[in-house]
Amino acid sequence: MSGNLAVPLIIGIAPSAAERRQLAQLLGGTEAFLIVASVEQAREFLDAAVPRAAAEAPVGQEGSARARRT
Repeated sequence: MSGNLAVPLIIGIAPSAAERRQLAQLLGGTEAFLIVASVEQAREFLDAAVPRAAAEAPVGQEGSARARRT
């Protein structure tokens, strides 16, 4: 088995404890899920989990994408 297999991750955002419990019950059968209280918490998790090199487009592609938008 390869170490490069990706597992889908579901991120649920629910501000109250009751809503988080309900989401946990709904998502209990999924392989991987994360429940947070706010969008900011989800962003913090993603920032820590995704390496910067993988998250950023190569310089050549980024420049050409900007040129098309402007």
